Amino acid sequence: MTIQESDFYMTTNGFLIFPKLDNMKLLINISESTIPAMAEALEATATIPGKDGEIVLNTTYSPISFNLVIYTDDNLSVSEKLDYENKLTNFCDEMKNTTKIFAIQNANKFYKVKYSGLLEKENFPMHLKFNLPFKTSSAYGYDMTKKTITGNGSKTSNTIKPCGFQCVIKGPATNPVISLNDYDMEYSNVILAGNQLIIDTNNSTAVLEEISTGIKSNAMRFYNHQFPKITKGTNKLSVLSGINTASNVSMSWYDLVL
Repeated sequence: MTIQESDFYMTTNGFLIFPKLDNMKLLINISESTIPAMAEALEATATIPGKDGEIVLNTTYSPISFNLVIYTDDNLSVSEKLDYENKLTNFCDEMKNTTKIFAIQNANKFYKVKYSGLLEKENFPMHLKFNLPFKTSSAYGYDMTKKTITGNGSKTSNTIKPCGFQCVIKGPATNPVISLNDYDMEYSNVILAGNQLIIDTNNSTAVLEEISTGIKSNAMRFYNHQFPKITKGTNKLSVLSGINTASNVSMSWYDLVL
């Protein structure tokens, strides 16, 4: 994931961008906002006496709560103000039952957050001010480090927990079979030249894409529904059959590290 692919993010110059809301751009008031600049949260470590000193049993992290105070542009009409309010209200309502990804560009940190509380709004003559309260569902931010493997190869992952990846198989290929570690990923159909199969194990999807047009179609009918994850340690990619050029197979993921 890149910063721009997150659900919303803070830019280095202090704007809040919502890529999935037509790149809606709002100014963050840094002095009024409480923003987790770093990933640390409150830490509670349980220890017991041991022969050679204290023994650490476990470490837990408390979620971080923070607020974003944001402003719209000036010179808005009544209808434009209403449009901003409706978009933000719908966006926040979605976050009551699910998490979204909030990113901070200058720190390259990704937070899984939930909305906590009602949307607070102040209506000025020509602009709007919003107060967005959030709480991280995970107690720390993720630093996303991209890793890739092309063809037959292996790479070490330092991820703190298993994470999904995106695998791309470019045509021509006939009934291609590849493996990651102990999982065989099989596609029982032809991938023509100029097309590519994209397997996303984060979202458990397989789509066929025409590269020149970007047109995609669901390919799950011919896929064996294997969606393995990258694990900490060595991960090995192997091209087993149905593909003439191993370099036409690649996979990429982002290590999740504190």
